[in-house]
Amino acid sequence: MNKASGQDHHLLFNLIPHLVWIGRPDGSIEHCNDNWVEYTGVDPAKGPGRGWCEAISPRDAHRTRAAWHHALTTGDLFEAVCRLRRGCDSSNRWFLTRARALRDAEGRVVRWIGTCTDIHDQKLIEKALRASEEHLTVALTAADMGTWRVEVATDIEHRGANLNRILGLRAVPSTQARHDFLARVHPDDRERLVRAVGQTLVGAVFDMELRFVRADGASRWGRYRGKVLADETSKGPLMTGVLVDITDLKLAEERAHDESRINETLYRLGASFARELDEPKLAQLIVDEATAVVDATCGAFFVVDDEALHRFRSHTFSGAEPNALASLPAQQITQLLAHMLHGSGVSRCDDTREDQRYGALGPEHAGHPSVVSFLIVSITNRSGDVIGILLFGHSEPARFTARHERIVRGIATQSSVALENARLYRAVVARETELAAAYAIAKAADRRKDEFLAMLGHELRNPLAPIATAVELMRLKGVVDLNKEREVIERQVKHLSRLVDDLLDISRLVRGKIEIASELLELGTVVTKAIEMTSSLLEKRAQRLAVDVPGQGLLVQGDPVRLVQVFQNLLTNAAKYTPPHGQLTLHGYREGNEIVVRMIDNGMGMSQAILGSVFEPFVQGDRALDRSEGGLGIGLSLVRRLVGLHGGTVLASSAGQGKGSEFVVRLPMAEADSADGQVRPAFATKAAAVPAAAPRRVLIVDDNADAAATLGGLLRHLGHHVVVAHNGPDALALLNSAQPDTALLDIGLPVMNGYDLARRMRERITADELLIVAISGYGQEHDRERSLAAGFDDHLVKPVETNRLLAVFELGRARGRDRARSSEIG
Repeated sequence: MNKASGQDHHLLFNLIPHLVWIGRPDGSIEHCNDNWVEYTGVDPAKGPGRGWCEAISPRDAHRTRAAWHHALTTGDLFEAVCRLRRGCDSSNRWFLTRARALRDAEGRVVRWIGTCTDIHDQKLIEKALRASEEHLTVALTAADMGTWRVEVATDIEHRGANLNRILGLRAVPSTQARHDFLARVHPDDRERLVRAVGQTLVGAVFDMELRFVRADGASRWGRYRGKVLADETSKGPLMTGVLVDITDLKLAEERAHDESRINETLYRLGASFARELDEPKLAQLIVDEATAVVDATCGAFFVVDDEALHRFRSHTFSGAEPNALASLPAQQITQLLAHMLHGSGVSRCDDTREDQRYGALGPEHAGHPSVVSFLIVSITNRSGDVIGILLFGHSEPARFTARHERIVRGIATQSSVALENARLYRAVVARETELAAAYAIAKAADRRKDEFLAMLGHELRNPLAPIATAVELMRLKGVVDLNKEREVIERQVKHLSRLVDDLLDISRLVRGKIEIASELLELGTVVTKAIEMTSSLLEKRAQRLAVDVPGQGLLVQGDPVRLVQVFQNLLTNAAKYTPPHGQLTLHGYREGNEIVVRMIDNGMGMSQAILGSVFEPFVQGDRALDRSEGGLGIGLSLVRRLVGLHGGTVLASSAGQGKGSEFVVRLPMAEADSADGQVRPAFATKAAAVPAAAPRRVLIVDDNADAAATLGGLLRHLGHHVVVAHNGPDALALLNSAQPDTALLDIGLPVMNGYDLARRMRERITADELLIVAISGYGQEHDRERSLAAGFDDHLVKPVETNRLLAVFELGRARGRDRARSSEIG
């Protein structure tokens, strides 16, 4: 090679963008371009004999040198991808090295011409692409997703390795005819896929859920998602996409949907069960509904006996073949059901003919039904005790599944709640029935008590009436020698009358039958009247009473009679429990918006035990055995109830036995502008005796001969004309002959009671001509109302004070005058 030619070759080498070198037959570099020198830092001109292999990275040296020596030996084309070391910084880059041998006429290698092409960037891209493909493969595998591509024009399908794995084939990429793609789709879904793809335009996406068939014949659900593309390098469109195995998702959706249906069914059954509170009907409803839901041919519901767990209390059958369970004993629990009594949950038997529990003779030998498959669930209460067992049977084997087990568990829970509600309702109804019966008994007893008290009052007042009348007659006749005896009898009669009144009052108060006739009162007037009515007892016991109650300024809104009764009872109680010559003190004053009255004595006092019940009826403190002052133990109970009706309170206190007692009454303070602002005197001052009424013609009707005789004697002594009858018919017979203008009738008459007698009299004589007054031992409010309804003009309770009776006579006479005057004016 001449110099000019060498220069030309060198210039040409340098124009090539690769590393170019020329080597001798042994591979040592004879000549190279500047790119080689610049990259490797090796200049053959400065170091002859060095080969290009010296620039190879040690990591690739063994593999590359072996291939190079093979090429040197055989003279074959050499091609290798390896990393070459950069001379300036010893870094490595990837190169594609190729060398071809030049031979002489005899075929001997005379030179090697080689190039090293920098492919480092390409290698990095390939590496990144491989990593991306690996990541994609991992992702596709994790997502059960495979890729596919179909060339429409050539009917060729390309599958990724993952798609073949999903299809149950060898997990490597493959290429096959298009019809194999369709063959993998389930026959029932194939036409739908073809139709959808055919209707998809270029650039559009199709997305379908179809079944595909694996290589082993199993069907699974897949989501086919693809796009039709226009491929410029082919003769037609290209379809590419993915197949996602969604079988697990579909199964999960199906399970969720099935669970939803189960829950809806259980909700419906629960609501249906909750509406039925009759336990036998509920048991039938449960077994009927449950048998239908699990599609059993027969069902049974056994209720466990609470007192004997080895026996059933009742059982209920259902289904198309209830007789199939008829062989189960009505009471005895069999082997099939025994283990369910311990809360075993659900038990399933697919084929009783193969169940080892029954042996060679089969289930019928053990007393069990002649059905093949069983499903049994125990029903437990909140305490975990088994209260019932549901059993379902079918004539075919393996008819019950895990799904049925889930259903019957839910039914058992709903049944447990419903059964407990039904039993609770039954207990409530039984309790209400007991309470109603107890209430009826108590009401009847209360009615009998009222009737007894009314009768007691009547029977006690009847003998008191002639005694009181006889005493009054003795006084009017001026019998002096017996004044002391008469006074004793008079006091005892008043005491007995007071006892009867208190007894009836406490009964009426307890039943809320007493009403308060409220008016504006001065407390001082009320207290004065109470002291007046208690003065004889205080005088008898020589007790001192200190009173500190203002005559005016302490206004209270209340019933004067009942308030006097309150303070009279407190004074009487203090007198009874304070020894003779004892000290009693009564204070009254204003405290804020209340009136406070303190009743203090230095008597027997009270223990803490008695203080807690002192206001209860029939409770009394210790007194002398002779009980000289009597009493029923209801006075303080009346005090508390009457004070309560006035919106007040009463409290008792004592420092202990022998240290006296204190009772504190608090009443709401009233203002002077209450009602009409007028304070009326609660009680008229003691007036003179009622003047003798004008003589009247009086008919007395009483079956008590003594009462009739004494009252008649009293009225005759006062100047009245009197006739007496002891029953209704005799009284009616006297009307024409006696022509009375006043009739005094007892209520409890024989033959004809006083109400009927009054009605008969009113039919014959008008109210203008005859005043009819009831004089009876019956003194309750309804007795008075009944008397007025029967035609009586007034109702007096035995024993009747003479002045009270004469006042009624005078009112009757005045009313007669008014009626006569009205008639004249008319």
